[in-house]
Amino acid sequence: MKCYLAEDLLQNYIDGLLRKETEEELQDHLQQCSNCQQLHAQLIAAPQTVLEVSQNKQSLGLWKKFKRRMTRRTTYSIIIITAVLLVCAYFFAIGTLTKSKNFIYEAKVIGELWQIDMDITNGMSLLPLTETLYGEENEFGSKPIIGHIIKPKQLVPSPLLESGNSGFLFGVSLHHFANPDYKVIVRLADQDIIFMKENLE
Repeated sequence: MKCYLAEDLLQNYIDGLLRKETEEELQDHLQQCSNCQQLHAQLIAAPQTVLEVSQNKQSLGLWKKFKRRMTRRTTYSIIIITAVLLVCAYFFAIGTLTKSKNFIYEAKVIGELWQIDMDITNGMSLLPLTETLYGEENEFGSKPIIGHIIKPKQLVPSPLLESGNSGFLFGVSLHHFANPDYKVIVRLADQDIIFMKENLE
């Protein structure tokens, strides 16, 4: 058998597709021809190389799927943790305005000082926020204080705040109320309580 015929038949020989007589002739040729023996060895090794490349591609594909899945899980975990932290911050640090049914106060004048003593009765901690109200700019370029807003917020008791922190005392000098526009507003969730010169207590 000539080399060019053997070369053409080698792949079919490896795949087991040759007739018995042709296979025997090719085997005889391979025993005598070193060039065809080398080609035969290369063809036998080639499918394993292709198989290895295919397996590497499959393992890379699995790795990419795993990474994608882990990235998705990490993203979901971050979203869930952020949501939980926001809810906790809302209840433990930001709070909500107190409702009038849970709010008690006593306003009084002591000497030259007006003060309001506030408490909440629902077992929550009290964190009041105060805000100063300013009027229009005067001829001196300053804005006069025309009031204060007190926002009593209730929070879930936490170790960050003092235990039993349910009260707050706010006071201002009586001379502020000499201005007819001056007022102190206690802003609750369901109403505003307004103190002016006419109703200091």
